[in-house]
Amino acid sequence: MTKLTGKSSKGRKPRKDMFPEIRKTLGQLLRKLRQEENFSLDDIAFMSNLSKSAVWNVEEGISYDIDQYMEYASTLGRGFHTLFKEAMITYSVGPRLALPPDRLARINLTAKIKDMTSSEELFKEETTVEQIGNLLIDKKGIEKNSKLSSSISTILGNWVKDGLLESRKAGNINFYKFKKSK
Repeated sequence: MTKLTGKSSKGRKPRKDMFPEIRKTLGQLLRKLRQEENFSLDDIAFMSNLSKSAVWNVEEGISYDIDQYMEYASTLGRGFHTLFKEAMITYSVGPRLALPPDRLARINLTAKIKDMTSSEELFKEETTVEQIGNLLIDKKGIEKNSKLSSSISTILGNWVKDGLLESRKAGNINFYKFKKSK
């Protein structure tokens, strides 16, 4: 509730705590290493240019800032990779959520277009979404559907954003070409 309106505040969305056990373990190891070296919190703060409260937050495992853990470890002469080994931290890797079928289809379509770029010499000259769609239907056995052009256009738009292609619009048609090297 805000004081002025009496309504609940939308405010900032709370951060999802993804790896609290890893931060806690790292913090405990850093505290142990600091104490073995007979350093105080103030000493670490002075040597690292972190504030004393930041040092304490790292040791408690409540700091979300990876840079602070790295700075602290470096101050104690430890690389971050070494610190993970010493703390014997293991964690599962991989996505938290599986991609839905529409995204998997786009990834598959992207792979097919990439495969055709060298064999068909696409994008060396200006190429349209329609030309790519026709090649996909003829050479890759893709079924023509209402979303094919839109999907191709999205993929090529992403490649433009990534700096792989340049585009030019004439009327309502986009032309795509490999970006010229500088």
